Amino acid sequence: MKKRGNCFAIIGLTVIVFFSCVDKHEKKTIGNTAAAEQVMENVIGNTAITEQVMEEIILYPLEINGKEGFINQFGTLVVEPQFHRAFKSECGVAAGMEGGISYYLDTDGNILFYFENHGRWPHSFSDDLLRKYLTDNEQGGGFVDKFGNFVIPPMYRKVEDFSEGLAFVTDYGGESYYINKKNERVFGDQTFYLGDLFHNGYAFVRKRIFEDRYILREADGSQYLERLFGSFGGIIDNQGQLIIPYVLGSNTIYSDGLFATSYNSIDNTDNIDNIDNIDNIDNIIINKITKTKMLYINVRNEIVIGPQFIYAYEFVDGIAVASLDGKTYGLINKQGEFVVPPKYIELRTRSNGLFHFSTDGEKFGFMDEKENIVIPADFDFANSFQGPLAFIRKGDVPGYVNKQGEVFLATDYE
Repeated sequence: MKKRGNCFAIIGLTVIVFFSCVDKHEKKTIGNTAAAEQVMENVIGNTAITEQVMEEIILYPLEINGKEGFINQFGTLVVEPQFHRAFKSECGVAAGMEGGISYYLDTDGNILFYFENHGRWPHSFSDDLLRKYLTDNEQGGGFVDKFGNFVIPPMYRKVEDFSEGLAFVTDYGGESYYINKKNERVFGDQTFYLGDLFHNGYAFVRKRIFEDRYILREADGSQYLERLFGSFGGIIDNQGQLIIPYVLGSNTIYSDGLFATSYNSIDNTDNIDNIDNIDNIDNIIINKITKTKMLYINVRNEIVIGPQFIYAYEFVDGIAVASLDGKTYGLINKQGEFVVPPKYIELRTRSNGLFHFSTDGEKFGFMDEKENIVIPADFDFANSFQGPLAFIRKGDVPGYVNKQGEVFLATDYE
């Protein structure tokens, strides 16, 4: 049996019951007050344990016998399995749903607040705020703090998460724009069709394009013109300046000095013979929208690595995952050279220093950029690391693995 602290169970809506769980192992973490005191008694002269005390506690959901509870990154069971679904802690707050209620808990397992979820999965905290709607169809959106109190009133039709102090919202007049944590509209009167989260000072945004441009379509043996009704992407900085114009086809984030993206191109087509109802359309321009292959650009919209990839992902510490054919993946450097050939069926962006990989699509492990196997491919499923742990499965049994290869399986807590 794995480590158990003084586990928490939730009964009904508001009652918290403390279970004194038997622990046959040394407690290594601040899962709760008792565990913290025991750890502190042993920190003198033990640097490793001292580092654990100082480290931020993260809760990870784990399904045990059909219900989900939480373990922390040291493998200690902090919250007994009792939720239909549970969600990893973000900004020090975890979420679980059960019986139509979404519960928000601190990393000791204490309930901070709860509310009816109308059958929808709970959102997670981002930038220390949580987006919350008043109705089951997600109307009346605002933001609450870690006590469940609205700090930005539920006055918007739609809200997205905060990132780097800004959030993308849509008001009831149909306008979409960014606000700050004071609920002030930023970037003047600029509006966007879509707005992503900010990463390292930049965000991908989209504008709808309404021009006299048409795409030649064919159906049931006849041709017709369809007006171009799409959105093109660009990049803004955190002052609202458009640093890359609306020419991008793929969502992207700024990482390690580059954007991985593609360009939209509109190719003119001169042949408009035999098009039905052509007389009813003024100023006809026939266009075909295509996307380039994926490439890498800098903040000056200069191509650093030319279009050649079917899939290309963000750089982390000078290395990125890329694929030429969309079937096999390798690692490239900032010169666009493959430092690891594209031979992996699955390869994910570096996280916690490691790449999640599979050579056959059936077994998964973790390696470094030189293909040194750090954690053998013994898992039947694996995700990238999210902080200190990565989600894995062995057979049908869920669990987690840390960077040292220590595995925490659900069966260890039964």
